[in-house]
Amino acid sequence: MIRNIKMKDKVRFIEFCKDYKDYFYDNYITLERERKFLNEVKISKILFNNIMKRGDKAIIYEENETIKGILIIVGFSDHFPRKYVKCLADDQIANKLFRFLNLNYNGELFMKLKHNNPLCEIIKIHKFIKCADRGREGLFIKNGENI
Repeated sequence: MIRNIKMKDKVRFIEFCKDYKDYFYDNYITLERERKFLNEVKISKILFNNIMKRGDKAIIYEENETIKGILIIVGFSDHFPRKYVKCLADDQIANKLFRFLNLNYNGELFMKLKHNNPLCEIIKIHKFIKCADRGREGLFIKNGENI
């Protein structure tokens, strides 16, 4: 089942982020000009707080009350003009999460991924277009009207 994250999901969210294997080091937020990775408990707590109280967004995919994937949109809490998507999921679940995103969010979104991340191909299916290269990373954009 895919749904918006709720306060009751806090412990499971933090545990999932901590245990998620980010082989490409693409799942981070930028704090004070430094990349902070979501598998750090302190960072996942900050992120969860930003989702619950400051406007960032997250959807989860769960089976039998176990989180199997998370898709996060950051940039609302700090009023940053670009909203970045972070996806913590395997390819099959990521595809489902992005399908849900397309049906429920219609706004300009960005993703920054390493060129060799298989997620690059999945997001192209879901209306993301590569708009720039940033060294080892590609910058992708999905145009929309509002979120």
